[in-house]
Amino acid sequence: EESLRRFMRLAYRRPVTKEEVASGMGQLAEARVQGRTEDDALAAAFKTVLISPHFLLRVEESGEPGKDESVSLPDLASRMSYFLWASSPDERLLTAAEDGRLSDKAGRENEIARMLLDARSLALGEVFAGEWLGTHNVGPRIRKDPIDNPWCTESLMKAMRDETAFFVHSLIRENAPVARMI
Repeated sequence: EESLRRFMRLAYRRPVTKEEVASGMGQLAEARVQGRTEDDALAAAFKTVLISPHFLLRVEESGEPGKDESVSLPDLASRMSYFLWASSPDERLLTAAEDGRLSDKAGRENEIARMLLDARSLALGEVFAGEWLGTHNVGPRIRKDPIDNPWCTESLMKAMRDETAFFVHSLIRENAPVARMI
């Protein structure tokens, strides 16, 4: 049960309800009744989690339509991780959300600083620079011209994308002014 609860929490990017865990445990028990091994039964329960809309989509709690409201702390953690890492929140970020540390400015700033020091934050430079500046097109869409530019190789085009991503990432990590980029 604990393995399933932990997996669901990470997959759904939020605390899971007792009902969700009970449903997963029911599927686990059903698989065991069918004669499956413990590992196969657990894998069947995990597969169910992986096809859930709560895993496939970022489902956020919502209140009254058209009314401004604060985002929940687990949803904030999810937004932060997808923006900075292009991935789901880690255990530490989810725990910070559940403990309420993301509710104050200092707690958010501490987590953002930690996340920016993580290697996964390079995704911010890659995705943001790729979309904003169009560097993701260098190579796939903007092709080298072997007659006019024989020096332009695949590795050079990759280096151009990477250098731009590293530069944008460094600007964000250092909280540098936009004028530095310009």
